[in-house]
This record gives sequence, structure tokens and C-alpha cells, in this order.
Amino acid sequence: IDFPGVPSIRETTYTTEYGLTLPARVYTAEDDFGTYSAIAVDWSEAEALHEEAYEACQRETGDRRGGDNPGLCSSVYWAREIRGATLHAAFDFLARGSEVTHFGSASNERVEGIAIQLLNEDGSRSYASIFWHDYYLYITEATTPPGMPPPILFSTALSFLDENGIRVSYDAPYTPLF
Repeated sequence: IDFPGVPSIRETTYTTEYGLTLPARVYTAEDDFGTYSAIAVDWSEAEALHEEAYEACQRETGDRRGGDNPGLCSSVYWAREIRGATLHAAFDFLARGSEVTHFGSASNERVEGIAIQLLNEDGSRSYASIFWHDYYLYITEATTPPGMPPPILFSTALSFLDENGIRVSYDAPYTPLF
């Protein structure tokens, strides 16, 4: 992503829809035109963590699922949670109470995501994008002061790299787990 200068970096955690705590890294920068952040959440251990939770649920409940009854324990939450990760992250923006001026689909390098624009109570505007790619959830946000133009370069400059640091390009839309 194209920051207006070298961003600061800090390690943190991210809580998923189903309550997993995953490692994340936050990049932030600021200039006269606004504040910018990008969060990368590492989901590589999510399936194993869900499996642990499933096994613990089975032990605790005696696996009362029985036949076709899905009951209490489920081993499919990890896939459901991954497919809904961008929606869960988007909900955090909507829950702020700012006026939503845009909520729709986004696509960077054919990776599907969500774009959100907010008019904040103080007159500033926030521009967010959320993408899932290769077991990482990416959440970007730029907030501009009242009267400033949108941060188009930051908002559209997210690229995805392969394990060798080469930009990826897909022939068809990239969707999680497909």
C-alpha cells in the first residue's frame, strides 16, 4: 500500500466474529491531508484454533449433536468465519455511528472486498477497504479532515504479493476458500 511516508508499525491482536484472538500488525502514517492505517490480520492458525474449540466443545457437551442435528458443536465454523471475515470487519466501521455515504464491493487486482465511506460527526471523512487474501485479512482506513479531497492514491494502492514478493494477478475474481 502507498503510505505518505514511512509508517509506524505495531503488533496487536484481532478478535474474530467467533471470538478467536489472532495476531495482527498495524501500520499507521499521518500527513497534512489525513491519517492512514492498514491492518494485516494473520489467519493462518484459525482452522487449528477452531478445531481445538470444536474438540473442547465435544468434550464439554458430550457431543450432543446426534445424527443430523447440528446441535452445539460444529467443525465448519472456520470456513464460515473466513468467508464472513470481511463482513465482520465492515460491521465494526458501521457500528461507529458515522453516516455511511458508501457501502459496496471493491476489487484490487481482482481480489474481492468491501469499500466503505463514512461522514464522521466532526465533518471528517473516513475511507475504508477490507480484503481477504491468502489467509490474511487486510483492513485499510484513511481519514481526511473536513474539506479535504478523498485519499484516492491510498485507497486504491493496496497490492497483494506472493511468497516471493511478486505482485499477484488473477484471471478471475479471487474469493476466499474457492
